[in-house]
Amino acid sequence: MASSSLLDAARTGDEGAFRELVEPYLSSSYRIAIGIVLDRELARDAVQEALLRAHRGLKPLRPDTNFKAWFTRLLVNEARRLAGRRRRQPVLLAELPR
Repeated sequence: MASSSLLDAARTGDEGAFRELVEPYLSSSYRIAIGIVLDRELARDAVQEALLRAHRGLKPLRPDTNFKAWFTRLLVNEARRLAGRRRRQPVLLAELPR
């Protein structure tokens, strides 16, 4: 199925089409997220949240939107949000190296 027809099918609620639409980008998305958050668990969280946001945001998405670019932007924004939240967390004395 072509990308635009996958997007159309996913927009109507076809879960298989959504899976097929995002599958090619998952490993590169994880690598992008790791590069931003520098933590494997947070990178997984960023990818998962980007997938959820993409799934929720499909219906209002314009048909001519470049899905890969749009999804990557969602991912980068989420990874940056998580990285910023991580920096604001206080460091416990027990976690400091001795």
